Amino acid sequence: MNEQELSIDEEYPTAAPARELPLVVLGEMVIMPHMTVPLQVGQGKSYRAMEQAWAEDRDLLLIFVSEEEIEQYKTEQQQDLPPVGVIARLMEFIKLPDGTVRIVLEGTQRALPHYAVQSEPFYSVVCTPIHDLDTEGIEIEALMETVKQQVDEFVDYLGEVPQEAVAFVHRIQHPGHLADIVTWGPAFEFQDRLDILNTYHPVERLHLAQRVLARRLELLKLRQKIHQDTKEVLDQNQREYFLREQMRVIRRELGEDEDGDDPIDELRRKVAELDAPDYVKEQALHEVKRLAQQGMNSPEAGVIRTYLDWLLSLPWANETFPEISLTEAQQVLEEDHFGLDKVKERILEYLAVRKLAGSRMRSPILCFVGPPAWARRALAVR
Repeated sequence: MNEQELSIDEEYPTAAPARELPLVVLGEMVIMPHMTVPLQVGQGKSYRAMEQAWAEDRDLLLIFVSEEEIEQYKTEQQQDLPPVGVIARLMEFIKLPDGTVRIVLEGTQRALPHYAVQSEPFYSVVCTPIHDLDTEGIEIEALMETVKQQVDEFVDYLGEVPQEAVAFVHRIQHPGHLADIVTWGPAFEFQDRLDILNTYHPVERLHLAQRVLARRLELLKLRQKIHQDTKEVLDQNQREYFLREQMRVIRRELGEDEDGDDPIDELRRKVAELDAPDYVKEQALHEVKRLAQQGMNSPEAGVIRTYLDWLLSLPWANETFPEISLTEAQQVLEEDHFGLDKVKERILEYLAVRKLAGSRMRSPILCFVGPPAWARRALAVR
């Protein structure tokens, strides 16, 4: 925290001369002016700063950093101060038996931190208080009404928000005050609050808050639409399931289905009776489960049912490996195919090798699709 010149933009006059205040560093949170926030603080420099301020009835300077940065302030190394802090007053300071302290802080106004004049037993910083400019106009009123409507819409989506808090927001008459207060809502993340804190001009600050609220509202609307679409699909599937169960019970009562099986139960029974390897039966049961979940009237039901019928119809237990006979193979080839002498010769060579190699041979695939090699060469020459 190096000493620097005390300067401020002329557009933002100081509310008071430069002040020296104890410094409190808070991580991952922002307390805006006009906010009152309860906290519980452990031992450290910020604890000692608040203890001294409470004893002397003094104000504090709050700065807000990330969790990574807050660890650096606990060391003896000099740190760069953020551009804007908040002057706050301790409303409550209660020491607890575990060594921590329960406090209530009330933010009063923004301030520009300049440099530290001491670092032990706590940081003491010179800062310049600043206050908002007076602003008015029809455009500002319209912007404030827009933000208040966004707050109402956000509350409708979230629910369980005290009406006193909503009424308090509607009573705010200053754009900077409104921008600061709405940042306490769940629509704003840590970086959003820092950006608004670091924005001096009240109208620019409110514009920034309005954009954040608009973005969060769009996300909420999309999330609600996705949730509603998903719920409708689940409700439809559940309704179809109950109707199918009712139909199955009715058929049983009427005696129209003697064994009491619906198509799904019948498929399960066929899979259980199938004489096939375990991996085949597991795959078949997986497809039966998919069919039961999606229903017989779903778009994919026909594809799944066709696949299952094909799977169940294969002769898994009737696989035979007849002895290879070159004489019979040559006879079949001559009876069924005219010409194609080179192709027949290649097939007989393949069968001869298979017969000699037996199970030791890794069988290649014979492919006779397309013109013969001499025709491909002829076409290439042309």
